Amino acid sequence: MFIFYFACASAITPPVAVASYAASTITRADPIATSFSAVRSGVVMFVIPFVFAFYPELLLIPAAVVDPRSSAGAVTYLVGYDGDIHIGALLGLLAKVILALYLLASALAQFDFMRLKYWDSAIRFALAAMIMSANPWIFGPAVFVGLFICARARLIHIQKVEG
Repeated sequence: MFIFYFACASAITPPVAVASYAASTITRADPIATSFSAVRSGVVMFVIPFVFAFYPELLLIPAAVVDPRSSAGAVTYLVGYDGDIHIGALLGLLAKVILALYLLASALAQFDFMRLKYWDSAIRFALAAMIMSANPWIFGPAVFVGLFICARARLIHIQKVEG
Protein backbone atom coordinates (compact mmCIF):
# COMPACT_ATOMS: atom_id res chain seq x y z
CA MET A 1 0.00 0.00 0.00
CA PHE A 2 2.94 2.35 0.64
CA ILE A 3 4.12 1.89 -2.94
CA PHE A 4 0.65 2.47 -4.38
CA TYR A 5 0.10 5.53 -2.16
CA PHE A 6 3.40 7.15 -3.12
CA ALA A 7 2.83 6.30 -6.79
CA CYS A 8 -0.34 8.38 -6.60
CA ALA A 9 1.56 11.14 -4.79
CA SER A 10 4.10 11.28 -7.63
CA ALA A 11 1.73 13.63 -9.45
CA ILE A 12 3.29 16.49 -7.47
CA THR A 13 6.71 15.05 -6.68
CA PRO A 14 9.70 15.89 -8.90
CA PRO A 15 10.88 14.55 -11.32
CA VAL A 16 7.56 12.96 -12.41
CA ALA A 17 5.28 15.80 -11.19
CA VAL A 18 2.75 15.59 -14.03
CA ALA A 19 0.23 17.77 -12.18
CA SER A 20 2.91 20.31 -11.25
CA TYR A 21 4.17 20.52 -14.83
CA ALA A 22 0.63 21.06 -16.08
CA ALA A 23 0.08 23.79 -13.49
CA SER A 24 3.36 25.48 -14.38
CA THR A 25 2.35 25.55 -18.04
CA ILE A 26 -0.92 27.24 -17.17
CA THR A 27 0.74 29.83 -14.94
CA ARG A 28 3.87 30.19 -17.12
CA ALA A 29 6.09 29.49 -14.09
CA ASP A 30 9.23 27.39 -13.70
CA PRO A 31 8.17 23.70 -13.60
CA ILE A 32 10.75 22.66 -10.99
CA ALA A 33 9.92 25.59 -8.69
CA THR A 34 6.23 24.75 -9.04
CA SER A 35 6.95 21.10 -8.18
CA PHE A 36 8.89 21.98 -5.04
CA SER A 37 6.18 24.43 -4.00
CA ALA A 38 3.59 21.67 -4.48
CA VAL A 39 5.64 19.29 -2.33
CA ARG A 40 5.91 21.88 0.46
CA SER A 41 2.17 22.47 0.30
CA GLY A 42 1.30 18.78 0.09
CA VAL A 43 3.76 17.44 2.65
CA VAL A 44 0.92 16.19 4.83
CA MET A 45 0.01 13.75 2.08
CA PHE A 46 3.44 12.11 2.44
CA VAL A 47 3.23 11.80 6.23
CA ILE A 48 -0.21 10.15 6.48
CA PRO A 49 0.94 6.57 5.64
CA PHE A 50 3.54 6.79 8.40
CA VAL A 51 0.88 8.00 10.84
CA PHE A 52 -1.14 4.88 10.03
CA ALA A 53 1.95 2.74 10.62
CA PHE A 54 2.60 4.30 14.04
CA TYR A 55 -1.07 4.42 15.07
CA PRO A 56 -2.88 1.47 13.38
CA GLU A 57 -6.06 2.07 15.40
CA LEU A 58 -6.79 5.03 13.10
CA LEU A 59 -7.60 2.53 10.35
CA LEU A 60 -10.64 1.38 12.39
CA ILE A 61 -10.20 -2.25 11.41
CA PRO A 62 -9.47 -5.03 13.90
CA ALA A 63 -6.85 -6.64 11.65
CA ALA A 64 -4.68 -3.50 11.95
CA VAL A 65 -3.92 -4.17 15.62
CA VAL A 66 -3.39 -7.95 15.38
CA ASP A 67 0.18 -9.02 16.07
CA PRO A 68 1.56 -10.55 12.85
CA ARG A 69 3.76 -12.91 14.90
CA SER A 70 0.74 -14.62 16.54
CA SER A 71 0.07 -18.24 15.70
CA ALA A 72 -2.60 -19.19 13.18
CA GLY A 73 -5.06 -20.49 15.80
CA ALA A 74 -4.65 -17.78 18.46
CA VAL A 75 -5.24 -14.09 17.90
CA THR A 76 -2.99 -11.80 19.91
CA TYR A 77 -2.98 -8.02 19.68
CA LEU A 78 -0.14 -5.56 19.51
CA VAL A 79 1.09 -4.24 22.85
CA GLY A 80 -1.39 -1.69 24.20
CA TYR A 81 -4.34 -2.83 22.09
CA ASP A 82 -7.28 -5.07 23.00
CA GLY A 83 -9.12 -5.27 19.66
CA ASP A 84 -11.89 -2.82 20.64
CA ILE A 85 -12.42 0.72 19.36
CA HIS A 86 -12.29 3.28 22.16
CA ILE A 87 -14.00 6.44 20.86
CA GLY A 88 -12.54 8.85 23.45
CA ALA A 89 -8.97 7.71 22.89
CA LEU A 90 -9.52 7.66 19.13
CA LEU A 91 -10.84 11.25 19.08
CA GLY A 92 -7.94 12.40 21.27
CA LEU A 93 -5.45 10.72 18.95
CA LEU A 94 -7.15 12.22 15.90
CA ALA A 95 -6.97 15.72 17.43
CA LYS A 96 -3.29 15.14 18.25
CA VAL A 97 -2.54 14.02 14.68
CA ILE A 98 -4.42 16.96 13.16
CA LEU A 99 -2.48 19.44 15.31
CA ALA A 100 0.84 17.79 14.43
CA LEU A 101 0.06 17.79 10.70
CA TYR A 102 -1.05 21.45 10.86
CA LEU A 103 2.19 22.44 12.58
CA LEU A 104 4.24 20.41 10.09
CA ALA A 105 2.47 21.90 7.06
CA SER A 106 2.79 25.46 8.35
CA ALA A 107 6.46 24.91 9.23
CA LEU A 108 7.37 23.61 5.78
CA ALA A 109 5.26 26.20 3.96
CA GLN A 110 6.70 28.85 6.31
CA PHE A 111 3.28 30.46 6.51
CA ASP A 112 0.46 30.60 9.07
CA PHE A 113 -1.71 33.70 8.57
CA MET A 114 1.63 35.49 7.86
CA ARG A 115 5.15 34.63 6.76
CA LEU A 116 6.99 32.70 9.46
CA LYS A 117 10.55 33.29 10.53
CA TYR A 118 13.01 30.39 10.28
CA TRP A 119 13.15 29.90 14.03
CA ASP A 120 9.34 29.77 14.22
CA SER A 121 9.28 27.12 11.49
CA ALA A 122 11.94 25.12 13.34
CA ILE A 123 9.93 25.26 16.57
CA ARG A 124 6.77 24.13 14.75
CA PHE A 125 8.63 21.26 13.10
CA ALA A 126 10.07 20.11 16.45
CA LEU A 127 6.66 20.39 18.12
CA ALA A 128 5.04 18.32 15.36
CA ALA A 129 7.61 15.56 15.91
CA MET A 130 7.12 15.69 19.69
CA ILE A 131 3.32 15.58 19.38
CA MET A 132 3.53 12.35 17.40
CA SER A 133 5.39 10.68 20.28
CA ALA A 134 3.55 7.98 22.22
CA ASN A 135 5.04 9.16 25.53
CA PRO A 136 2.52 11.44 27.34
CA TRP A 137 5.38 13.28 29.09
CA ILE A 138 6.61 14.35 25.66
CA PHE A 139 3.42 14.89 23.65
CA GLY A 140 1.39 16.45 26.51
CA PRO A 141 3.43 19.65 26.91
CA ALA A 142 4.04 19.75 23.14
CA VAL A 143 0.27 19.81 22.50
CA PHE A 144 -0.19 22.77 24.85
CA VAL A 145 2.73 24.69 23.35
CA GLY A 146 1.51 23.90 19.82
CA LEU A 147 -2.00 25.12 20.62
CA PHE A 148 -0.52 28.26 22.17
CA ILE A 149 1.57 28.97 19.07
CA CYS A 150 -1.44 28.48 16.77
CA ALA A 151 -3.64 30.71 18.94
CA ARG A 152 -0.90 33.39 19.09
CA ALA A 153 -0.58 33.43 15.29
CA ARG A 154 -4.36 33.75 14.96
CA LEU A 155 -4.51 36.62 17.49
CA ILE A 156 -1.68 38.49 15.77
CA HIS A 157 -3.51 38.10 12.46
CA ILE A 158 -6.77 39.41 13.95
CA GLN A 159 -4.97 42.42 15.47
CA LYS A 160 -3.38 43.27 12.11
CA VAL A 161 -6.70 43.00 10.29
CA GLU A 162 -8.57 45.14 12.83
CA GLY A 163 -5.73 47.63 13.37
